[in-house]
Amino acid sequence: MGCLKLYDQEAREGIGQTAFFSGGSLEKKGVALKNRIDYYPFGLTFNSYQRSYSKANNYKYNGKEEQEETGWYDYGARNYDAALGRFFNQDRFSEKYLDFSPYQYAANNPILYIDVNGDSINVAEQYRGQFADVLGSVFGFKSTDFSYSEAGNVVFNGNVDDFNDVEKDVFNTLNIALSEETVTNIIFEDSYSITDNDGTPIEINTAEYGGEATATTADLNISQNYVIVNTAQEFSGKVNLLNPKYDPSKPMSSQNAPYLGFTPITTSKQNRTLHGIGHAIYRGNTQDKVLDFDNKTRRANKLVNSLGYFMNPLPLRKYDETHNESYQ
Repeated sequence: MGCLKLYDQEAREGIGQTAFFSGGSLEKKGVALKNRIDYYPFGLTFNSYQRSYSKANNYKYNGKEEQEETGWYDYGARNYDAALGRFFNQDRFSEKYLDFSPYQYAANNPILYIDVNGDSINVAEQYRGQFADVLGSVFGFKSTDFSYSEAGNVVFNGNVDDFNDVEKDVFNTLNIALSEETVTNIIFEDSYSITDNDGTPIEINTAEYGGEATATTADLNISQNYVIVNTAQEFSGKVNLLNPKYDPSKPMSSQNAPYLGFTPITTSKQNRTLHGIGHAIYRGNTQDKVLDFDNKTRRANKLVNSLGYFMNPLPLRKYDETHNESYQ
């Protein structure tokens, strides 16, 4: 059962504030109760209360806007009827959930799930412990808001507003992969074999690619993306850094060269995984965007060192030979 209350921080200011709570406990004190709505699991209301002077609030169940004409909730791409517990539009990813109606809400389990915001990162059961560490490295304890469908697709069940600004920045990009139709598979193996659409096997050794290799639909004749991550917690390699002062209109010299030379780099398994997801998201685009996403995750980093202290944030990476605005 959920409950939504509207408060004024100070009644004389007339400033509205929305607060979610459970178990009858509130973090905000000294505020005036204006509106209360209790919900059955699928969103039907009961025990509603509203002061006569309060303004109407249309953002109710799960923070979604109730449409006055129909009483349905606006979930963006689809409309939801809480009385039926069903959407009025088909799920565009319904072929991934053959056991459910294309009109179902939250896999018919609103106690465990909120409306599925995405479902296109797939993690096999044997890799989920490692992927939990990946999510925890940027979202901390909030990573428990991610779960899996029966097919192994990652589902986000939480509220984006619970993230801080840095975490939200990471999630907004990650959600591109969660929300698109093409599946991205996360694999934790030192080497792995995938089969293309012609039946040809492709052997991938992650050690040859800096500890992580991403095979995408833009690069190979395959229908899904694969992020294959070396199982070592740390992996060392080298990158050829881009020279930001290089001027191609001037003669080449030691001072005016396109690259600064190779620099050692060590990455964690968690960081490599997120970096690979960036390649899957920005496949076919300029690869500076991959490094931009990588640096978002570095700002949000919550890994700990051997002494148990957060190493937050990690040093940001600079553009290099294969991650710049000219390289696809």
